[in-house]
Amino acid sequence: MRRLIHATRFSVTSLLSLVFFASASTALGSTVFSNTTAISIPATSGTSDPYPSQIAVSGMVGTLTDVSVMINGWTSANPGDLYFLLTGPGGQALDFMGDVGSTHSITNLNVRLTDSAGVALTSNQIVSGSFLPTVLGSSCPAFPAPAPPSVDCAAPLGTTTFANLFAGSDPNGTWSLYILDDTAGDTASAIGGGWSLIVDSTGGFVPPPPSVPEPSGLVLIGLAMGVAGLHRAVGRRLAHPSQR
Repeated sequence: MRRLIHATRFSVTSLLSLVFFASASTALGSTVFSNTTAISIPATSGTSDPYPSQIAVSGMVGTLTDVSVMINGWTSANPGDLYFLLTGPGGQALDFMGDVGSTHSITNLNVRLTDSAGVALTSNQIVSGSFLPTVLGSSCPAFPAPAPPSVDCAAPLGTTTFANLFAGSDPNGTWSLYILDDTAGDTASAIGGGWSLIVDSTGGFVPPPPSVPEPSGLVLIGLAMGVAGLHRAVGRRLAHPSQR
């Protein structure tokens, strides 16, 4: 009889565990967050649409160790007119790419800006690939509001890297990408695939637990009836031990 009661308790406990609980796992390494909405830049000088384009980062544990930006589907007849600014949840602001590629037309490029790249961009033809944050020209431009009034600038115009500015901060929150065309009289540009943020932190990424639908009334009634039936069976065996 003790074995039967023990088995009954195990079965009910196991069933409730399966119904009501789900485990969450921690994934270490780079986590990619994307905003796939296309970004357009007018032919006249001015700001992109949308301005800014934003990505909400959540689920990262610990502090940021590395961040990089991917520009997806970049098309422009005059890429050298454009400047790109990234702001973080803590208010940090880095002009990480600007005045590169001169007037060499580009079509549907995927360009990643990362501190770990081996080469910087130049005024020559841009191709898809990974490059160091690069801002050419004579001065860091002032981005119109709501961009912050003061920004840091990447080399060679400045000295700031992604790590200098963002490492050690909380990666969770809203990140914003501002794009500025500082020269009028050319053709429009576009970022057809939006942009991505590649983030690493000291604790990695913890995805939210999968949603578990609440048991329906019929399921709960069936579970209760099953438990009641087990108790009745135990009671009958206790009352009539000769039936064992």
